[in-house]
Amino acid sequence: MRSKNIKMRFPYIKFLTIVILLSYSNFVNAQVYDFEVDGIYYTILSTNTCEVANNNSGSTHLFYSASSYSGTIDIPNKVTYNDKVYSVTSIGVYAFASCTSLTSITIPSSITEFKSGAFYGCLGLTSITIPNSVTSIGDYAFWGCSGLTSVTIPNSVTSIGNYAFQNCSSLASISIPNSVTSIGNYAFQGCSSLASITIPNSVTSIGDYAFQGCSCLASITIPNSVTSIGDYAFQNCSSLASISIPNSVTSIGNYAFQGCSSLASITIPNSLTNIGGYAFENCISLKSITIPNSVTNIGDYVFSGCVNLANITIPNSVEKIGRSTFQNCSSLISISVPQSVEKIGSNAFSNCSGLTSVSILSHKAKINENAFNECTNIKTIKLTNGLELADNSFDYEKLRITKLTITGTGKYSGSFSKFIKENCSVILEDGITEIDRCAFKDCTGLTSIYIPESVTNIEYESFYGCNNLNSIDFPSKVTNIGWYAFYNCSSIKKLIIPNSVKSIETSAFAGCSGVDYIKVEDGNTVYDSRENCNAIIETASNTIVCGFKNTSIPNSVTTIGEAAFEYCSSLTSITIPNNIKEIKSCAFRLCTGLTSVHIINDMTDISEGAFLGCTSLKSINIPNNIEILYGGLFNDCTSLTSITIPHSVKDITDDVFKRCSSLNSITIPNSVEGIGSYVFSGCI
Repeated sequence: MRSKNIKMRFPYIKFLTIVILLSYSNFVNAQVYDFEVDGIYYTILSTNTCEVANNNSGSTHLFYSASSYSGTIDIPNKVTYNDKVYSVTSIGVYAFASCTSLTSITIPSSITEFKSGAFYGCLGLTSITIPNSVTSIGDYAFWGCSGLTSVTIPNSVTSIGNYAFQNCSSLASISIPNSVTSIGNYAFQGCSSLASITIPNSVTSIGDYAFQGCSCLASITIPNSVTSIGDYAFQNCSSLASISIPNSVTSIGNYAFQGCSSLASITIPNSLTNIGGYAFENCISLKSITIPNSVTNIGDYVFSGCVNLANITIPNSVEKIGRSTFQNCSSLISISVPQSVEKIGSNAFSNCSGLTSVSILSHKAKINENAFNECTNIKTIKLTNGLELADNSFDYEKLRITKLTITGTGKYSGSFSKFIKENCSVILEDGITEIDRCAFKDCTGLTSIYIPESVTNIEYESFYGCNNLNSIDFPSKVTNIGWYAFYNCSSIKKLIIPNSVKSIETSAFAGCSGVDYIKVEDGNTVYDSRENCNAIIETASNTIVCGFKNTSIPNSVTTIGEAAFEYCSSLTSITIPNNIKEIKSCAFRLCTGLTSVHIINDMTDISEGAFLGCTSLKSINIPNNIEILYGGLFNDCTSLTSITIPHSVKDITDDVFKRCSSLNSITIPNSVEGIGSYVFSGCI
C-alpha cells in the first residue's frame, strides 16, 4: 500500500519540481549581465537602452542571486560599451538584492522603472530619492529595507507593486503622489514605524495586506476615489484611533481592520454593500458604529471580540448576519434586527453577556444554532410571528425573560413559549388575529398578557395551566373562546366578557378557582350575567355555562350546563334552587373543595359524571323524581359516607359509586330494576 501511494505522488512531485526550477531559472537568468562599467553591471534591453543588473557574485537564494554592491552607488544616465552609447532606463529584477552594505544610491532621470526586487533586502539603505521619470515601482522593490527611514515618490509614478515596501520597519512617513492609482498587495505590510501616510484621491484600490502590521500608524485619510479596501489591509494597525471611509467605497475586505485595538470610531459610508469577514474583529476600543442602509451582508466574525462596543444600528437593508459576527461583544446592551434579515448565523451574538434587550423584527429570518448562546442576561425580547428558531438559538433554560413582545400578523402558534419561565409578561401587538391551540399551554411563568384589538379567536387550551396568570382583558372584537382555553388559570380574579363573544366552548374557564367577579358586557346577544350572579349564562337556553366559587343561581335559570363548575376547587357548598330542571354531565366534576350539595327541587335529570371526583363531598340529596343514576355520577367521591336513593330510581348504571371508599351504608329501594357494572367497585 505504501509503494502505491508513493507512485501516486510522483507526477505531482515531478510537476512541482519543474515549476520551481522554471521559476528559479527565470529569476536567475534575468540577472545575467552583459557588461560592466565602473563597477556597475548592465543588461542590454535594445539597441540603445540597458538596465542595471544583478552582479551575481555567486551567493544564490532560491529565486534570485544576491548582488555584492556596497557603499555609495551613482548610476549614470548613459553608459558606453564597445563604442556604443546606451541609455540606462530601469533598475533590473533583483539588481541590488541583499546588498546589505549598500548605504546610498543616486538614480538618474533616465530611469523609468524599478523592476521586481530592485532593492530587495538592502538593509543599509536609509534614504532614496526617486526621480520623476519613474512611472512604476515593481513588486518587492524595497522589500525588507529595514534601514530605510524616508522615501519620496514622485508624481510620475502610477503604480506601487505588491510587497513594494514590505517590512521597511524604519520607514516613518511617506507621501504618495496623486498620480498613483493603485497600492498593491502587501505594499507597506510590516512598516512598523510608519506613523502617517497620505493617500491621494487618484488611488482607486488599496490592496490586500497593504498596511498590515503598521503598528505606529495613528491616522489615515482614505480619499473618495477608493472603491475597495482589500483583505487584511489595515490588520493589526494597533495605533489607528479613527478612520473615515468615503462614499466611494463599496466593499471592505476580510480582516481589513482586525486587531486595530485603538480604533475608537469609524464612519462607514452608505455606498458600502458588503463588510467582509473578521473586518473589525478585536477592535477593543470601538464603542459605537452605524452601519449604513446600503449594506446587505455583514460577514462572519466582523465585530467579534469588540468588547467595548455598546451601540450598533443594523439597517433595514441587511439580509444576512454571519457566523459569530458580534461574538464576545460583552458591552452590547441592546440589538434590533430589522425586517430585511433572512439569516442570523450560528453564534452571531454568542457571549454578549451585557445584552439585556433583543428585538428581531423579521418574520422570515432563520436563527441558527447558538446564535444567542450564553446571552443569559436578556430580560426583554421582541420576536416576530413566524420567525424560525433553532432548538438551541438561545439558552432557554438559563434565560429569565421578564417581557416578551410578539409582533407580526396572523395566527400566533405559540412557538416562543419556551422563553416564558417565571414572572414574565407577554404583549401581543396589533396584527395578531388568533391565538392558536395550546399557544401558551403550561406557561406557569406567565403573569400577564396583553391581547390586542385585532384578535378575534382564542382557540382551545390556549392558556391551559397558566396558574400564575393574574389577569386577562379580552379585546372588544373577540368572538370565540375555545375549549379549556383558560383551564386552571387559578390566579385570575376578574373576568369581563365583551359583547362581541358569540361562542364560549365547554370548560373554557374550568379550574379558574380564584375568580370572584365576572360580568358579561351589556349588548351581548348570546350570553349574560343577569342579576350580578357571577356566572356566564347562555341567554336563549337559560343555562349556566360557566360558574365560579361565589355564583348565585338566578330564578330564571333552568339548567346547569355541561362542565359549568368543573375543577372549581374553591367552591365549598352550593344550594340548587327549584327552578333548575337539569344538571348536565360533569357539571361539578372535580370540585375537590365541595363538601355539601343541597337540591331543593324535584328535577328529573342529573347527567353522567356530574359530581365525579368531588373528593370532599360528604352529603347530597338525590331528588325524588330522578329515575336513572347515570354512569360515574359519584365516581371517586371518597368522602361520601352515606346516601339515600329515592324510590323513583329504576336504574343505577355503570360506575355510579365507584371508588367511594368511605361509603359505609346505602339503601337500595325496591324500585331499582337494574344495577350496572362496577357500581360499587372500590367501596371498601
